[in-house]
Amino acid sequence: MRAGALRHTVDIYRIEKTEDDYNSEVEKEVLFIRGLKAARRGISFDEGESLNKKNSSQRIEWRIRYRRGVNEDCILVHEGVKYNIIGVDPLGRNVEMKLITSKV
Repeated sequence: MRAGALRHTVDIYRIEKTEDDYNSEVEKEVLFIRGLKAARRGISFDEGESLNKKNSSQRIEWRIRYRRGVNEDCILVHEGVKYNIIGVDPLGRNVEMKLITSKV
């Protein structure tokens, strides 16, 4: 992976389950990796209608250097916008990763 292609800075958050004061389970976003350099490439944009509502989904491919622990249970944040990670594909022998995300 060429370092010059890594133009964007992203943060990766993990979803952890904790208990609140009333012993009920709560999901909390916890910072996992801060300031990770990434390359961004738009893949597709779908628009549709259901029950008189317009739905749109945007899938974006991100490439990052390999990091252990990044999986589909994480959230990627770029410039304050959250993206759900829906696919992780390690490339090479733990050299880089391709993340497929959809906008929250």
